[in-house]
Amino acid sequence: MAEFLSLSRDLCEFVGAVIGDGCIDRYLTKDGKSKYHVNITGDAELDKDYLSVHLPLIVQNIFNADSGFYFRKDCRCIVLNIYNELLFSTLTKRFGFVPGNKTFTVSIPEEIIEAGGDFLFAAIRGIFDTDGCIFLDKRKIYKKPYPRITLQIVSKPLFLQLKKALEKHFSLYTHYSPKRECYSLEIYGFRQLEKWMRLIGFSNQRHLRKIEAY
Repeated sequence: MAEFLSLSRDLCEFVGAVIGDGCIDRYLTKDGKSKYHVNITGDAELDKDYLSVHLPLIVQNIFNADSGFYFRKDCRCIVLNIYNELLFSTLTKRFGFVPGNKTFTVSIPEEIIEAGGDFLFAAIRGIFDTDGCIFLDKRKIYKKPYPRITLQIVSKPLFLQLKKALEKHFSLYTHYSPKRECYSLEIYGFRQLEKWMRLIGFSNQRHLRKIEAY
């Protein structure tokens, strides 16, 4: 049963990845059986290791579930697919995710918010691994590339949760664009990047490679 799974950093990180760029649905096959489906989408090249190796290992370890991935040539995407009832039940019944479009309403589950600490940091890592960005500002005003960790989201509940959690540890720049109906979060500077790596870090090689190059 989903409720008997122990809360772990890996589970929280996977939940964060679903929040960032995942989709949950259930449908009936031609013979009337229910199919439980979770997928996470990323860039075909930049997110390949993360979606074809890292997240499948978490799914296998926690849910004993196999997963598969495929490439969409029309949009240069890689899609991780998992068909597993326990995973679906964990996300919907335990953590409260609603199947279908979650863009404007998604939030970090209260169980993870209340657990706090490394569990919350792991969920935030999953969100930024899938939907965040590392930007190296190379303008001449800086002696060397100036790091910025950024995230843009449209869900106000998620924005408020992240703002409250992150501003306890970082100097945080936030902005709302009425034209794009989008919230922005930014953590900037050398010391803050070092602190981010100590507290939260990244699992996605897409971001790690950029930091290593920096």
